[in-house]
Amino acid sequence: MVIIINILIVDDDKDMRLLLSTYLKAEGYEQIFFAKNVEESYKFLGIGNDDKKQDIDLIILKQI
Repeated sequence: MVIIINILIVDDDKDMRLLLSTYLKAEGYEQIFFAKNVEESYKFLGIGNDDKKQDIDLIILKQI
């Protein structure tokens, strides 16, 4: 079953981004996007400018 939801994973650890993506894809999620840090996620989301690239339904990030 394919679940249509846009997910943004924000993590500086490439392996963690890959692991989360693997789990999500195994559960049927296909629209997964990545950012390495907050600044990159802001650009991706269009925060601070008018260049919003993608509507995101869920953001997964690590808590510090």
